[in-house]
Amino acid sequence: MKNTKKMTNHTKVMATASRAAKPIAPAVPMPAKNEIAIRAYELFANSGRQPGREVEFWLEAERQLQRGTNQK
Repeated sequence: MKNTKKMTNHTKVMATASRAAKPIAPAVPMPAKNEIAIRAYELFANSGRQPGREVEFWLEAERQLQRGTNQK
């Protein structure tokens, strides 16, 4: 017995979207924590050692290391 179930609009859209989906770019490996810490400290030191910005420096260090840039 054949399944002759009619496709709903939602099913048609999902089927079309799955065929048109672009491949996801490969994940960039996360730098080691000690590398991030060193770069974050450099950012801290270069900023005039401003306290209270530890998270900002850490996240910027992660971004720079993932991109492969160390903007000093």
